[in-house]
Amino acid sequence: MRHTSQPGAGTSAYRNPAATLFANPPTAELEPALRAHGIDPQTWTEWLSDYTCVLVDTGDHRVLIDTGMGQHTPTTGRLGPHLAALE
Repeated sequence: MRHTSQPGAGTSAYRNPAATLFANPPTAELEPALRAHGIDPQTWTEWLSDYTCVLVDTGDHRVLIDTGMGQHTPTTGRLGPHLAALE
């Protein structure tokens, strides 16, 4: 299993995050992209995330799937305004 929840911590742990987060990418493109962001794909074995969301980029369209946290903390619940500010 690549994904496990951390009970009580509000986080999720992703084992083998490159394979989990980037489904079916060309290896020749993924590894250089990760390295450009300071990530060594050979040693990146776990990623912890407080948020559960997925960005799907098909090349023609981008779809953000966000399960949301609502007004859970003072810094959550602002996705709509933040995305609108990018336009």
